[in-house]
Parts: sequence; structure tokens; C-alpha cells
Amino acid sequence: MIDLNIVELYGLKDLIDISDSNYQKLSFYIENIKDSSSKQLLSKCAQNYLNEKHKLMSFLSN
Repeated sequence: MIDLNIVELYGLKDLIDISDSNYQKLSFYIENIKDSSSKQLLSKCAQNYLNEKHKLMSFLSN
């Protein structure tokens, strides 16, 4: 496991929260958008935020 100090843990928590918030916002927009090409683009962006969140969370489990 990577040894993180308290400041680094708070920074990691903030990054995870930001990624999750962006994913949630995009998911909401995707549900309410009509244009399929915009929906597809936003879906890719949302997936990237979700992947980023999972990668950041993996630092906590290693």
C-alpha cells in the first residue's frame, strides 16, 4: 500500500469527489438531452470521469 499523509488523503478525497460530481452532473444531462450525437459525446465524458474515480479509489486499496 502507498503510504499517504493526511494532506495527500484529503487531496485524494477531493479529486474523487470532483470526479464523482462531474459524473453525476453529466449523467443528469444525458438523461435530459435529445440530440443523440451530443448524448454519445457526453456519455464518453461521463465514462471517463467514472474511470478516473475508480483509478483514484484504487490508490486507497493498494
